[in-house]
Amino acid sequence: MYLLLLGFMAGAFIAFAAEGSNMAAHSLLARPETYGLGKCLAGAIFGTGLMMVVVAGAELFTGNTLMIMGVMSKEISWSAMLRNWLLVYAGNFVGSAALAWAMK
Repeated sequence: MYLLLLGFMAGAFIAFAAEGSNMAAHSLLARPETYGLGKCLAGAIFGTGLMMVVVAGAELFTGNTLMIMGVMSKEISWSAMLRNWLLVYAGNFVGSAALAWAMK
């Protein structure tokens, strides 16, 4: 249950950063003379979502895929890794979908 909550938070943080990035850079990306500034602003704002994930200690599926190295070195079992992946992926999906629903 704890992993599901951490996954939910990470999904919401990333979705929030992606939406903020799109909203902030939208008008800059529409004009050729400010396109570069828009890309820079979009990247800077999206990075805050990753920072929120790290500071909050949330679980992103993309980072957890490296658990395969623990399985290969026999530090964790296949079932523990697959359980983690399933819970975190589901949490990421539900968190991002909830934030997308809230912003519509």
